Parts: sequence; structure tokens; C-alpha cells
Amino acid sequence: MLTAAGLAVRALALPNNQDPDDFIRDRGADAFKRLLEEAPDFITFYAAMNTDRTRAIEGKTDVAHEIFEILRSIDDELRVDEYLKHTAKVLQLREWACREAYRKFTGKAAKQWKRPESQTEQIPEFSRDDCDFIQALLNEDALRETAKAGLANVSLPESPLAQVLVKLFEKGEDALRRDLENEAAHKLYTAAANGEELDSAYAKELVEKQIKRLGREALRARALRIQRDIQETEQENDSTRLPALLSEKVRIEQQMQALGAT
Repeated sequence: MLTAAGLAVRALALPNNQDPDDFIRDRGADAFKRLLEEAPDFITFYAAMNTDRTRAIEGKTDVAHEIFEILRSIDDELRVDEYLKHTAKVLQLREWACREAYRKFTGKAAKQWKRPESQTEQIPEFSRDDCDFIQALLNEDALRETAKAGLANVSLPESPLAQVLVKLFEKGEDALRRDLENEAAHKLYTAAANGEELDSAYAKELVEKQIKRLGREALRARALRIQRDIQETEQENDSTRLPALLSEKVRIEQQMQALGAT
């Protein structure tokens, strides 16, 4: 959330799991300031905190993907480029391989956009996970109810997946056959309805995964809006709005932690 807001992030862990107050009481403010000045960037910190995992190839890959998940929220290609270079260095990866892995990761995880020849409106593509997700909801009523409850308070960004979900939850599958006007949404439904039957365990796992993913994306969007509001409020010296915004920021952070989105 902080990197996406354009901030340069560093991090540190205090010795013996102390909080700042206890550390300052034991060692003094100057010692704490020195730690702050020496605090590493968040990539170095994250790699160091996961040293045991990075000893194995699979663990190193997982840590790289977790860093990629943070980087893909940054809307600045130059910063991302430098962070990828640093990621390769701290994880002892070849730089070109790290960049290629990031390209594939973002190509799979992020929404891809295309401009239809006959329209000016941009229509986002859908992923295989989106297709399997809808198929799972069409095939199992219990999973559909789970998703409906899990996404009840989630503000979905405009996309074919969101259109299919809203229509399915509100009016059922018949409405998907009749009422989907968006071409990409209709293609998503058609692909899901005609796909091969999914394994039940896989379908359940995928639905849970997609609920969390959509929740994380919605929380990130809200967090960015709150961060911008906080910056504007501070610039305007509007002390009346600031406490409520900070409280909302903390609440969002807690929700993100609950989803494993820190």
C-alpha cells in the first residue's frame, strides 16, 4: 500500500521482538535513530526475513512472486525497473530471468486490456482463473452462496468478471444467457458454461482464492483513495477530517492483514 502510494519504503525488525517503546527505554532514543537510519529497503528486508525459504528453489520462487505482487501496484516503470534489478540481486537471480518472471507474473495476474476495432470503449480480457471461477459457481450452488456471502461487501472494479458475478448473484444463470450486453462478459460466461467439469476440491480451493484476491484488490483501491485523502487533508491543514481518515486507514490495514495482504 505504501509503495503504491509513491512512498520510498524501508523496514526493520527490532531485536528480541521489542516494540519501539521498550527498545527506547532499554537503549535510548539515539540507538533507535541509528537503527532507523540503517534500515534496509523493503526488498532487502523481505528477503532477509524469508532467508530460510529462499534456500530452496521453490521457496525463492514464492518469495520473488510475493515481491512481484507488491511491485505490480507501483505505477512508475522506472521505479519498478530499479526494484526488479534489486530483487534479482538480493535473491541471487539473473537479472534478465527476474525481469522475464515478473513479466509473466503480471501478464497472468493483472488485467490485460485491448481496444475492439469497432468500439472506443476498452474491454478487459479475462483470465483462466476467472473462467474456472465462474464455472465453479455455475456448477455448485454451495460455492455460489459462499462467493456471494464472501463478496457481499466488496466493491468490485468494472470488468467482465464483475458483470458476470453481479448478474449471477442478483438474478441467476438465466440472466447470464439473456442480459449480458458486454462482449467480453458474454465470452467469459460462454467459456465457463462450456468448459470441462472441474475437480470438486480444485473448484472449492479456487473459489476461496478468488474471494480473497478480489477482496485484496478492493482493499488496495480503498487504501490508495484514503492515502490520497490523508495527503490532501494534511496539505490543507484540515484537522477535523484527519482522525476519521487515519482510523479508516487502520481499519483497512487490519482487513488486509486478515486476508494475508500485508
